[in-house]
Amino acid sequence: MNLEETKQFMIDIAKEAGQMAKEKFGSVKEYKRKEEKTQLVSEVDFAAENIIKSRILEKFPDHAILAEESADSGEADKDSEYLWIIDPIDGTRNFLHGHPSFGVSIALAKDKEVILGVVHFPIYDWVYVAEKGKGAEKNGEAITVSDRTPDSEEDMMGNFGCNFSREKDEQIEVFSKLIDIVKKVRIEGSATFGFCLVAEGVYDCYIQRFIKPWDYAASALIIEEAGGKVTDYEGKAWGIDMGGKIISSNGKFHDKLIEISE
Repeated sequence: MNLEETKQFMIDIAKEAGQMAKEKFGSVKEYKRKEEKTQLVSEVDFAAENIIKSRILEKFPDHAILAEESADSGEADKDSEYLWIIDPIDGTRNFLHGHPSFGVSIALAKDKEVILGVVHFPIYDWVYVAEKGKGAEKNGEAITVSDRTPDSEEDMMGNFGCNFSREKDEQIEVFSKLIDIVKKVRIEGSATFGFCLVAEGVYDCYIQRFIKPWDYAASALIIEEAGGKVTDYEGKAWGIDMGGKIISSNGKFHDKLIEISE
């Protein structure tokens, strides 16, 4: 596989799906609730996923696919060393409410290790890209994480992913402790948005308690290749089989984040 060609292919299909979502932005009012009632899905989620999957299967018919809206289809169980991990619209609630912070996330893993990641935010026209061992970019320009720490006098800012429908008290406790460390914390409603802004040094960290592989597979690689760090709440390095708790940061105060999240 030519990774440079595959990377461009991923950018192209992310933009194709993103353009479709952009054209529908602000006009979609109907949605369904998933089994977990706080999770929403719209016709645009399915349409974007179908665009991405169809393009992948045309080019790589033997590859396995794990996509959010068809995660139970069995496509991820295909006997292949390659696995595509897709979130067609990360931030569906944002999308439905007219909030521009939603993205298309596509990752490619080989033997369960993510080697390519692309995240596209269609309203902002941002494309984040990373290849394992080759660094990270935003719109073709190299990006790096911040070097801010709680011990420096520089103003810090973090991001927090939450779902207060369960384990509310535990999340509020972590959120409160995070404020003590970085002082300013945003809640964006899109995991990929939080992750990618850590990668380019806007945010210094992003913590999320309930997360799936399609939420972080591409973005975690982007952060890592930008010089940051991604682990679970116990400090174990990230992977596509990781549980639902994740910490990402510039790596300068990661141990403090693990400490407050335990």
